[in-house]
Amino acid sequence: MKTMEIITLLAILVGPVAAIFVSKYIDHKKQKRNGKEWIFKTLMRTRATSLSPSHVEALNMIDVEFYGDSKMDKEVVAAWKLYLDNLGDTRTSEEIKYSKREDLFLDLLYKMANSLNYDFDKQHIKNTSYIPQGYINVEREQTLVRQGVLGILNGDLKLPVYITNVPQQQEIETSSVTSQ
Repeated sequence: MKTMEIITLLAILVGPVAAIFVSKYIDHKKQKRNGKEWIFKTLMRTRATSLSPSHVEALNMIDVEFYGDSKMDKEVVAAWKLYLDNLGDTRTSEEIKYSKREDLFLDLLYKMANSLNYDFDKQHIKNTSYIPQGYINVEREQTLVRQGVLGILNGDLKLPVYITNVPQQQEIETSSVTSQ
């Protein structure tokens, strides 16, 4: 067999196997990018409603989807850890935590945007979200109702009870005479 025939035979045998490996590698990279984009897009979509279940779910997937050796992935995970530490901090006052929380969240989204090659600056991320006032009102009212009910159940609040439409004395006497 000549050298050219051997090369042709190897190409025929190795070519399809190599194509499968390359295809699997490309699919893996695409799947990894799709997971990262889902997290980023979900957090961008819900950045004004941080209590939504999809927002919390996306946050909890950051460690998995941005796991890796690249510098940008490590920056995202580090930003997530700082944000998570703030969320779980029980020693600092709520007022101080909340003021820092927004900056930490913006930094997290900014690092994700850079990692995914979106050209967003922090001001863009901060100023381009929208939430209708009605949503804010409903959330505030639901919070007040929950706090009120819990206050009553815990005994911290009292439920005032007023009796109305009490029959007057004459109506009571008249009804008792006619029933006899």
